[in-house]
Amino acid sequence: MVPKFKCYLIIIGCFQVIFGGTSKQGEAYEYFLKGEYEILQNNFRQAENHYTKALSLSPDSPTILRSLADLKSYQGEYEDAIQYLEKILELEPENKDSGLDLYQLHVQAGNLIKAERVLDTLLIHFPGDQDILFARANTQYSKQDWSNLLKTYQSIYVGEPTQTNILIKIYEIGIATGNIELVQEILWELKVISDELVILELLIEIFSNTGEYTEAIELTQELIEKYGSTDDLNISLGALHLRAEHF
Repeated sequence: MVPKFKCYLIIIGCFQVIFGGTSKQGEAYEYFLKGEYEILQNNFRQAENHYTKALSLSPDSPTILRSLADLKSYQGEYEDAIQYLEKILELEPENKDSGLDLYQLHVQAGNLIKAERVLDTLLIHFPGDQDILFARANTQYSKQDWSNLLKTYQSIYVGEPTQTNILIKIYEIGIATGNIELVQEILWELKVISDELVILELLIEIFSNTGEYTEAIELTQELIEKYGSTDDLNISLGALHLRAEHF
């Protein structure tokens, strides 16, 4: 679980700062260090005893709570781990790492609603965070919540416009799940803030497939103006004009 002999002296120095102060805090610090030592020796039951004593003396210590959460999670006692992580978030709502770990445990337990609530709280403190947004996307995919998944992908792209693969996912999932109008709306909104070639190409594809040839022609002309003319684009533009005249 823990590499042997992990900078033990550094741990001592750090936790003297964390727990230093009253005699009760000092005693909690001593129990905590005993727990850390037992972890190094893989004596997990004894480590838990020491951590629990430390927590009884310093019940609002995120450090002790985190150690207990990690230990319980490692031992497969997920409900206990969840309780410790929830307590950490009560004390430190902006604790992203503990929040994501709590989210993952809720997912493993099948509590997707609780998992999403954790992400909602984290996004208040970390709006646009890619790790949190991808976690939300995974949950929405599991629930087959397609419309919200597409909107989350939109937020991911806005935060990191180099991820053109997200645009492809928006298009493919939207087409496969019958959300073509939402995909069109999302891509149109993204076009306002991004000059990405793929956005234009996907919009042209959508308008062509839905018989909206005038819009497809205008976007193809815009694409040519921005990125230059090619034989393939000229052929596509000519084909769109023929379709528009025919229909």
